[in-house]
Amino acid sequence: IQTLPTDVFIELTELKTLGFNRNAFTILPPGAFDGL
Repeated sequence: IQTLPTDVFIELTELKTLGFNRNAFTILPPGAFDGL
């Protein structure tokens, strides 16, 4: 899975996390994912 440069992999992971958080904010209070 580590065929991508680390910074690119981290960037994709962060984008995925942001998308997940944006969806979760519709049902969870802001800050619910601050500890993740």
